[in-house]
Amino acid sequence: MKNKRMLFIAVLISMMIVTTGVIFFMKLTNTHQANQSIIEECFADFGEENVVVTKGNFWSSVSCEK
Repeated sequence: MKNKRMLFIAVLISMMIVTTGVIFFMKLTNTHQANQSIIEECFADFGEENVVVTKGNFWSSVSCEK
């Protein structure tokens, strides 16, 4: 009985770790796609010269300046 309980706890914790990893990956992918769109719009609007792309922190969106 004790082994089944420990196995259940191990499976539950493993599922939580995998779920957290999947959520992290999805958030990272969405942020990357949004940033790519912003950068493409930036270069389309301002041209390819003298454009500065900045990013505040890991999860923030990029911004561009001419």
